[in-house]
Amino acid sequence: LLLIPVLLSIPTLYVWARPEAVNDANIQTKAAYLNVPFFIGRTVFYFAIWFLYSHRLNKWSAEQDRTGDEQLIGKMRSFSAPGLVVFVMTATFAFIDWIMSLEPHWFSTIYGAMFLIGEVLESFAFVIALAIVLARWSPLKEYMTPQHLHDLGNLMFAFMVLWAYLSFSQFIIIWAGNLPEEIPWYLRRLNGGWGWVALTLVIFHFATPFVLLLMRGIKRHTDRLFRVCMLMIAIRLVDVYWVVEPSFYNRQLKVHWMDFATPLAVGGLWLAGYFWQLKSRPLVPLRDPRLQGAPRETVAF
Repeated sequence: LLLIPVLLSIPTLYVWARPEAVNDANIQTKAAYLNVPFFIGRTVFYFAIWFLYSHRLNKWSAEQDRTGDEQLIGKMRSFSAPGLVVFVMTATFAFIDWIMSLEPHWFSTIYGAMFLIGEVLESFAFVIALAIVLARWSPLKEYMTPQHLHDLGNLMFAFMVLWAYLSFSQFIIIWAGNLPEEIPWYLRRLNGGWGWVALTLVIFHFATPFVLLLMRGIKRHTDRLFRVCMLMIAIRLVDVYWVVEPSFYNRQLKVHWMDFATPLAVGGLWLAGYFWQLKSRPLVPLRDPRLQGAPRETVAF
């Protein structure tokens, strides 16, 4: 539902959808892909695929909770493995369509993967933070151990490093190439005050969490790891703002109150829906045989 206003405002948001785009030879070479009907069709296709996978896996998970049928584990595993490939492909194209095409003259083969890894990183930060909070009470308290936190922290660290690697690779290739169709993308994001935002990303999206997540004591300590997760969630929003906002008219860094209100409003609606769904489901599988031998050393709070 939140995407409907975007679809209704395509000519306002996307240069390639405006009438004057017919006079741009560069955009016209991409017109077979960048046109409104095909854009809407792809968007509907992405959401249809994601809904299909989420609905099917949720259905089988709920069925296993009711029946304890162990065959459903194999079905979910067989469905999820190719689904991971499908999700990576569709999400990569979605980020190219929705965000990279905001500046249709510019392109990067790394962009889709870089943005996808960033969102996976944010997802890990959210899941870890939520697990830390919920592990204060039963039933998750009986299953969550310091080793679990350590492993989750390692996963977040891995995706943070991968994001940094892809981001730096894209920057160094474009900056060294200095091609007129590529370099303006970074010039807009390193001038007019935006360079300070870029420096903030270097410090708080890579350097600080890199040092913190190298420490075993932080990854096994709930409060410290929770703070790192909150930092990652906040800095991911800054990164999205730095990528998207200069694509429009805001060539100079001018922070508006709507820049804070919009993510709070949209994020609040998403969180309300998420917790409404979470409240109606068990926090741990009810009849999963893999939990039989799960360690019961609880996290110390």
